[in-house]
Amino acid sequence: MAIRSAILALVFLCAGSAYAQSCVSDEDCQDGSWCNGIERCEGNPGNQMCMPAPRPMCSAKKACDEAAKTCRSLDPSRLQRKCAKGETWSGDDGKCIAKPPR
Repeated sequence: MAIRSAILALVFLCAGSAYAQSCVSDEDCQDGSWCNGIERCEGNPGNQMCMPAPRPMCSAKKACDEAAKTCRSLDPSRLQRKCAKGETWSGDDGKCIAKPPR
């Protein structure tokens, strides 16, 4: 009986989460945000639960535009470039170059 009570308490605590609700189709699980990905309805019929999106809609190299539901290229000047020690990023050349002597 104590285990059943604990399970029921957990269900009630999670009831507000999109991932703890029962569902019939993927549309039942959507949280309204396109950028964070498409949530899924998974499980056996009659016992399906909402699952979070496996990944965001846009890669880390793209900016998500929620209103337009598109991924946009980031401004190249805002991308962080990592160069080897002794090199620096050259926007003009579009690559890492040796640091000029001081």
